[in-house]
Amino acid sequence: MKNNIKKLFGVVITLLIVFCLLSFLTNLFERKDSINKYADFFKQKNKYDVWFLGASHVINGIYPMELYNKHGIVSYNLGGHGNQIATTYWTLVNALDYNTTDIVVIDCMMISGNWKASDNYSYLHFTFDAFPFSINKVKAITDLLNDDELMKSYDRGDVIPSGEPREAINLLWDFSIYHSRWNELTSGDINPKYSIEKGAEQRISIIKEKPILKLSGLNMEAFSTGDVYLRKIINECKKRNIKVVLTYLPFYANDIYTEESKYVYDVAKELDVDYINFLDLDIIDYETDLCEDGEHLNPSGARKVTNYIGDYLQEKYDIENKKDDTKYSTWNDDYKKYIELKNQKIKECSDIYTKLMLLCGDDVDIQLNINDEKLYEDKLFMKLINQLKIKPQSIMNNTNNILELYIYRDGSLIDTLEITQ
Repeated sequence: MKNNIKKLFGVVITLLIVFCLLSFLTNLFERKDSINKYADFFKQKNKYDVWFLGASHVINGIYPMELYNKHGIVSYNLGGHGNQIATTYWTLVNALDYNTTDIVVIDCMMISGNWKASDNYSYLHFTFDAFPFSINKVKAITDLLNDDELMKSYDRGDVIPSGEPREAINLLWDFSIYHSRWNELTSGDINPKYSIEKGAEQRISIIKEKPILKLSGLNMEAFSTGDVYLRKIINECKKRNIKVVLTYLPFYANDIYTEESKYVYDVAKELDVDYINFLDLDIIDYETDLCEDGEHLNPSGARKVTNYIGDYLQEKYDIENKKDDTKYSTWNDDYKKYIELKNQKIKECSDIYTKLMLLCGDDVDIQLNINDEKLYEDKLFMKLINQLKIKPQSIMNNTNNILELYIYRDGSLIDTLEITQ
């Protein structure tokens, strides 16, 4: 009897060791982009004021740290690259397992789409890898991989399958796909540096010319897959007494996307939720506030949209400013780190147009020395200068260089740029 107990004990210990070893290797080998995005989300125990959900337009277009600084709103950007609205639904459901929020803001781009998930499988990893194994994660992966319309697109040759097989095990236990990364590991895998942007990402570039956008495969019909899952999101939120705001963030939209944005008015009215269609608003400058692809906001545009949404939410829902709330004191510390990140991004940028764009809407003081009259004839340059609202006395011509730019934050010089003869 004692021998049997010893054997059983030995088996249990062995299994525990194997489990711990596999857990360690899984954490070590998995790519860190998903963890990087969600680390602060899981760390926070107090509830949120707002969550933002949608595709890359959201992750690149709404900055929670800017929202906190200007409005004291505690939020998280749960947007993901290529997220179809069905994927957004399951992101919300899984997020609700770990925290809650008073308001959910959902961007409705691709409401007319019939795919459940992106054709790029790495985007599903980005959205779900960081979520621990759970019943809702199993439900999400099972549903999203049951995607007949995407399979039809593969069969027609409309899209090319990504290299990784679309198998549930790869998302539920990602060691099964990441175990071969042993020769890619870096110090960042051992000591990851997590993002301080609360789920957002800055896409730093500036549009040089209006893009020619091809018509997409969207087909605006009621009760598309996107429409069905948007209604599921709204119903889930209403069951939990979470308020819903729909958006359609700005970009160079073709006729089909414009029609899609109009359709959302009907959905919002039918389901009695608020809707902000930025395509119908004069909030951004399409010559300065979009990335070079014309489809995503750059930091200048994102700050304008974020500030507009902050004003809207505070006026509409009377959200309490949390900047002096001791329960959220770590956000003040995080904002200091966020400022360091912004300073770093400014220093890394060497293109004058992109640097000026990056400064738009930021809390910086600027001094310019210009010694080339042709710059005053440069339409994009002057538009960026005007957006910065530089005081006239801060623009001088006491230099032998074409241009000298000095950037100050809180009275301290953080960066300079010289364009020589």
